[in-house]
Amino acid sequence: MGESEVLSQQAVVRDDGLVWLPYDLPFLGEPVKRFSPLSVHHRICNAALGHFALDYATLRQLHIVNGCGVALGDAVVGLAVLEQLRRQNPHLDITVYLSPHTPAHVQEIYTLATHIVTIRLLPLALTDIRDTPDSVWIDLSDFMFRPAFNQLPMHDFFALSLGLAPEQLDLAARQNTWLRAIPRPALPATLPGRYSLLCHRASTPLRSMPDYIRRPWVQHWLATHSHALAGFAQDATSGWHDLTSWSTTLPHFMAVIAGAEQVISVDSAAVHLAAGLGIPCKALFMGIDPGLRVASYPLCEAEQLDETGNLRGLHHARHEEDKTQAQACWRRWLAAMQPLSQ
Repeated sequence: MGESEVLSQQAVVRDDGLVWLPYDLPFLGEPVKRFSPLSVHHRICNAALGHFALDYATLRQLHIVNGCGVALGDAVVGLAVLEQLRRQNPHLDITVYLSPHTPAHVQEIYTLATHIVTIRLLPLALTDIRDTPDSVWIDLSDFMFRPAFNQLPMHDFFALSLGLAPEQLDLAARQNTWLRAIPRPALPATLPGRYSLLCHRASTPLRSMPDYIRRPWVQHWLATHSHALAGFAQDATSGWHDLTSWSTTLPHFMAVIAGAEQVISVDSAAVHLAAGLGIPCKALFMGIDPGLRVASYPLCEAEQLDETGNLRGLHHARHEEDKTQAQACWRRWLAAMQPLSQ
């Protein structure tokens, strides 16, 4: 079986009967031929393979392979939809099956949502996947590679992937307000009362703000604003506050966002967190359609940095030309930037 077939927008089954994610294969380091698509063995709900609709009022158990993904921003949004399901159907038990290789900071958001979901780590025995009249299994594996993920607003994508119509989502789900119930620590005493927050690193290098752009931008921003700027890098510019050593957990990161007057971010996770916490945000996107990520966020202003469209839909650079294109986009943006309103 070829690798492109394994990466088939669904979970995979090893020849010993254990279910994994395509995401896990590089970590396992085993021959790809040992794996086959889950649908070959057992057909469960998977929006990539066919539309389905569910009446959750009739269900008592929901099992989701891959949960809401292995990226922080995806998990924040997906959990917002699951929170609505639990809120409207308190009898519903939701279990998410996560990769053991999920990054620690992403596992953390799930542990903060144990009032919404029960967490189980893969692998899962194929024989454990059993359909009953009051339970349903959904495969959300590998959804970053599903065409709909780059064609639909994120909340709509998760609604459809869970058997809901997008119009069934309420405002609380669309704005991630479940985050507001998570306890946050007090901010450090060294941080001024008024500050904005810069999140210059994204989950992929293609979407991150390079340091040679960040440094002059920070200097320009502080020269044109009357309050401080915080972020996550060493910088000697007066008025800059490096929170790297203080922000060691997700609640700490959320506290910094919640205390800011504005968040400026290339990281979509910070954008989703800011929306959930009710904080104005300026989102800078490289390639990804901003409308698909901030459609439900009235306090977020989004900007597409790739004016040429050559990077449209990309999460990772395919080759050196993509990296060169992204660098050119950043230089154009820096050259043309206007002071943000104070």
